[in-house]
Amino acid sequence: YWCFRNEKYVSVIEFLQCYNEISLGYFNGLIKIFDLDSGKPCGTFIGHTKPVKKISFNQIGDQCVSISDDKGFVWDPFKFEKLFLIEPHENSIILGAMFIPWYYKFIVHTSDNLLSIWHSRKGCLVKTLNVLEILGNCIRSFSFKKLVFKKLKCQC
Repeated sequence: YWCFRNEKYVSVIEFLQCYNEISLGYFNGLIKIFDLDSGKPCGTFIGHTKPVKKISFNQIGDQCVSISDDKGFVWDPFKFEKLFLIEPHENSIILGAMFIPWYYKFIVHTSDNLLSIWHSRKGCLVKTLNVLEILGNCIRSFSFKKLVFKKLKCQC
């Protein structure tokens, strides 16, 4: 048993269950991954300049998406390297990002009410949807726990 007593200024926490690890996002833009058994750091992602708001791992844990107010990144959590950059549309802020279970795709939600579906292996945008046209109101948060998705065809 151990705790994060020495870890200050944590903005977000995400578990990586398949590898018994935990990731911590910080207000200074860093992301650190720790081994849950030993409490020792496994590595650090460096790239954000603003507080980390969200961290999401894909189903098998070999990719990670993180967002802050300025931008988002897709990471390789084994090499601790950036795979590609996700920039919001002009005059918008990234509000959320989450991997779609069982796919190498993730969704990014921005303040201009767009949902962008990205292919994480190819590093390309698959589709952009206007939330107001589809739902008639704004999204505050989203989850994939009870939703079933049809396979999206990648155009990139």
